[in-house]
Order: sequence, then C-alpha cells, then structure tokens
Amino acid sequence: MKKQALNLGAGQAYQQSTEEVQWTNFDNTELFKTDIKRDILRGIPKDDETYDVVLCSHFLEHFNGEDFIFIMNEIHRVLKPDGEVHILSPYYKFWGAWMDPHHKMFFNEHSFEPFWFPQMSNITMGVKGWFFPI
Repeated sequence: MKKQALNLGAGQAYQQSTEEVQWTNFDNTELFKTDIKRDILRGIPKDDETYDVVLCSHFLEHFNGEDFIFIMNEIHRVLKPDGEVHILSPYYKFWGAWMDPHHKMFFNEHSFEPFWFPQMSNITMGVKGWFFPI
C-alpha cells in the first residue's frame, strides 16, 4: 500500500507521486501547480489520520503565532498515528531569515517544544495534540 504524503505550502516544490508514495500538494497560489488550492487557515480538507507523512518546507515561518498553532493542530489531526512531520525552515540566527519581510516567525531548537511536552500552559495556548521528536 502506498504511503500518503501531504506537501503543505508546496509552491515551486511540487512533489511527484512514486510507486511508494502518493503525494498531495497543497498551496493557495495560482502561480504553481497544486492538487489542493486552499488557504491553510481554512483547514486541511481531509479526514483525520489521512497522511503517513506531512512536509512543510519553508512554509511555517510565514505565519504568526496563533495561526502557527492552528496549522500544527491541523497537521496533528490529519497525520496517522506514528506518522512523520518534516519541517524545514530558516534558522533564527541566519540573516536570511530576518531579511524576508514575509517571515513572521523565527525558529530555533526550542520552537516546537509546546507540541512535544503536554503541559497546562500548552493546552491553554490551544495546542490539541502532541508530537514525538526523533
């Protein structure tokens, strides 16, 4: 059975399906090829536990904190148990991360801890599911 994979914010990086992986490319732009054209802030129009893999490459840094939490909750919702999330983003110390006026968040090695450790502060800020880092 093919793995189901979601490429969030696909942009120019459209992923072609292979014999092993069925890719769904998600973006809200007319500029590039996509399978689902939709604003991520309207949610991912898929059932719970649909995907084995979710890829976010240079995508999450374009959202503010509350939208980031919403997106991470959506990823958790559509990810199968034991699924994988691959996140690529500029590191906060590099000048390129700060130069792009579209970047609203900057990530370091602690940025995703609210999604790894279930604590009351995380729950009150809206985190609904926990990921397990590897």
